[in-house]
Amino acid sequence: MKPVPVKPKRGIFRGRRGEPSKAPRCGAKTRRGTPCQRAKERNPHTGHLKKCRLHGGLSSGPKTAEGRARIAAANWRHGKRSKAAKEARRVLREKLAALKAKTKEEQ
Repeated sequence: MKPVPVKPKRGIFRGRRGEPSKAPRCGAKTRRGTPCQRAKERNPHTGHLKKCRLHGGLSSGPKTAEGRARIAAANWRHGKRSKAAKEARRVLREKLAALKAKTKEEQ
């Protein structure tokens, strides 16, 4: 009995395209003083090739009070856990406890 020949699967290419050794390099100065040899990576938001993931760096955040307020407003979701909401719930719980105690006394 002859084995069935295995046909290569066709479909989506899942490897890297092109020659990895010819990719543009990061070039950032390393601790050793030499340029970084890792490949540049594409920024997903802008599409530009900048630096490698080790040397790209993240934003250090806003420095001014105005910038911090802008970021806080942008990250605001619903306010369920804000100080004002927690205080309002605490006041309502106290009122409810007082009403329950009053109705118990009347019975």
